Amino acid sequence: MKHTIPLDKNVFSQFLLAGMAEFTIVSIETGRRYSFKAIKCPQEKSTIPEPPIWVHMYVSKVSGTGRVALFMGTIFKDNDGLIYVHGRRRKHYEKRQGIQAFKWVFKHRDNVPETVEIYHVGKCSSCGKKLTTPTSIKNGLGPVCLKKIQTTEASWAIYDKHLTEET
Repeated sequence: MKHTIPLDKNVFSQFLLAGMAEFTIVSIETGRRYSFKAIKCPQEKSTIPEPPIWVHMYVSKVSGTGRVALFMGTIFKDNDGLIYVHGRRRKHYEKRQGIQAFKWVFKHRDNVPETVEIYHVGKCSSCGKKLTTPTSIKNGLGPVCLKKIQTTEASWAIYDKHLTEET
C-alpha cells in the first residue's frame, strides 16, 4: 500500500505508538524514502505493563517483486520516556541508511525538522480502519482512538508522577 497522505508531524509520537502505524519517512534534501510499520506487541507476549512497539522496515525482496517487512528493533517505555533498542539478531543491518533515518527521526519525534516529511496510508494507526474526516486523515488517528490514546497518556502521566513522589 502506498504511503501518500502527509502526516501532521506534531502528532508523530502518538501516531507511532498507537499500535498499527505504517508510514514513510522522506528526506527533502536527498529525496530518499524509507517505509516502516510499528506494531504493538500483543499483551499476552509482553512481560511488562505497557506492551512495547515492534518496528519493521519495508525492504524490496531479492527477486525484485514486492516488499517484505524486516524486523529492526523495539520501542520501550522506561522512566526517562521512550527508548529504541535495535534487535540483537539484526546488528549487521544497524548501519543501513533506512534504519539510521528511523533512529534519527525517532530521536527528534517531538520536534520533527522541516527537512523531513512523513506520510501514512490513510488508515488509523491504532485500529486500522480507513480514515474519513480531514482532521483524522491529517493526524493518522480516528477520533475515538485518539481520545483513547490521550486518556491513556494522561493515566501514565499520573502514574509516573505518583511513582516519582514515592521515591
